[in-house]
Amino acid sequence: MLTKRWILALTEGETRTPEGLEGADELLLLPDGSGEVDMDSVRRVTGSIFLPLGVGGRVEGLAAVRQRLNAGADKVVLGGGRLPSRKLLEEGSGMFGSCCMTMYLCLEEKGGGAYRITDPDGRKVLAEDALDYMKEAAGAGAGEFLLRQREGKPFSDDFLRRAVRLVPVPLAVFLDDTDSGAVRRILEGCGVDGVVRGNGPDNGRFFRLKEEMASYGMEVRLP
Repeated sequence: MLTKRWILALTEGETRTPEGLEGADELLLLPDGSGEVDMDSVRRVTGSIFLPLGVGGRVEGLAAVRQRLNAGADKVVLGGGRLPSRKLLEEGSGMFGSCCMTMYLCLEEKGGGAYRITDPDGRKVLAEDALDYMKEAAGAGAGEFLLRQREGKPFSDDFLRRAVRLVPVPLAVFLDDTDSGAVRRILEGCGVDGVVRGNGPDNGRFFRLKEEMASYGMEVRLP
């Protein structure tokens, strides 16, 4: 049984005094509006917090991938407002390993249980069929997908089960609902590998869910 992961997403402004991280299995550092992440922020986090770290921002070539890994990131987070080229996925995974190439996708339901990929504001459609794109990107070298429902709604169970079945790399889902039943359904019922939550005052509740899931026999890492 694979261990389910609890992932905490920080924005760059939260890196100076990151608190309440006990219980996280991994961290994400994502841009907070500028579209870029300062490498000093990456070094500050990796120098004080010993958790796997994924770093996003403007990743438009191998130089940006290398820059983040050299600053201490374990993974590079691509996607968000712009999908990477197949060439970048192939070359990045070939040079650094697919485990370093994580995709962050904002999805929008389009009816019939299907989803499209959009930019974070929903103004631009980046791929009309999310599952088709995910299968193609995984084949090109993407090693993991982080999925966020743009409208803040929960994903349909059927979509998550199909994604787990058809996409041969780990999937994690951003949570807006910390109801234990919903989390159990996502992780156990649908087979998703991890849950992601933005840093905030309800971190305690997010991390207490791990203990609840462990009580159901789910494999998690407890502090």
